[in-house]
Amino acid sequence: EIGASFSGPNALRAALAATGKPVLRRRGAIDGVDRLIAAGDIAHYPLTVTATNTMRAVLAEWRRLASLMIAGTALTELVLGAITVLAVRQLKDQERLSAAYAARLEAEAGRAVAESELERACEREQHERQVRLEAKRLDTAVDNMHQGLLMFDGERRLLVVNGRFLELCGLPSGALWPGVSYAEFVQAIEAE
Repeated sequence: EIGASFSGPNALRAALAATGKPVLRRRGAIDGVDRLIAAGDIAHYPLTVTATNTMRAVLAEWRRLASLMIAGTALTELVLGAITVLAVRQLKDQERLSAAYAARLEAEAGRAVAESELERACEREQHERQVRLEAKRLDTAVDNMHQGLLMFDGERRLLVVNGRFLELCGLPSGALWPGVSYAEFVQAIEAE
């Protein structure tokens, strides 16, 4: 009811004076709902104008904005969490990729070393075959000569002797062999 006083004529004025503020929070006398009351005196008149609203209605917009802010903050935290998880996953993938690349480089280096060693072994084997072939040709040529052949090294050790030399000197086959010293050679010749 407009103009009706439910708490006494000066109750609102006394409550406003006690707080020192033009706004007061009180439970409604009729409906018992928590209300926000704003009061103001009209100049030059003995009137006080009041405006009231329930606390629920007053705080509705604030609660809506607070809910939006909470939802926005939660969404931001979820996005940041997802970004962090993706960044960690990316770093782990990059680490695995780097390890795989290093292993690949190591394997390629090992393969290159193995191929190089195989190539050197093949070259060595081919060279040894060539040396054996040349030695066989030389032995064949020396053994089929009509002249006797005898060769010593710088340390006066026998290197080569052919069968024709042994035959010309009257020595039995196997009487001289590579590695015999010059002194042993002379003894073998004098013994015959």
